Amino acid sequence: MAIYSELPVYRDSYRLLLEIYKVTNTFSREYKFSLGQDMRRDTLSLFRNLYRANKNQDKRVFLEAFLDDFELLKLQIRVCLDLKLLSYIIVRDKWWSGKIYFDIIKAKFWRGIFMELKDKLQLLRKQNGYSQEQLADKLGIARQTLSKWENGV
Repeated sequence: MAIYSELPVYRDSYRLLLEIYKVTNTFSREYKFSLGQDMRRDTLSLFRNLYRANKNQDKRVFLEAFLDDFELLKLQIRVCLDLKLLSYIIVRDKWWSGKIYFDIIKAKFWRGIFMELKDKLQLLRKQNGYSQEQLADKLGIARQTLSKWENGV
């Protein structure tokens, strides 16, 4: 079982959580204890689902719940933007509109969780600086075989 707190999606979601807490703390009383509280709760639900997905064999149920909570949070941030409660979200010392930031988290989430073997193999090979020839030699297979694996053939 992988340590869920080491996953990129966990780290990015945690940054989002911190930012949600910061911005909702500045909401007027009318929104702080309604919309702001819901946003905090829904952001924490992201972590609950990541933890549960990590410790269970059937991850799909919890990963789908993660995505449901994620979509709800996107809607809440959009409402905040439309109500002029906030104009952007600051993450990693950059400002992000809600859509751009969420698309980045979602892409990392799907890439990390549901990446196919062929994609993982190629990504890991490139991250470690191996050519197909070098990795094939280490594995004791022909370069053409590795190429076929990476192409899903």
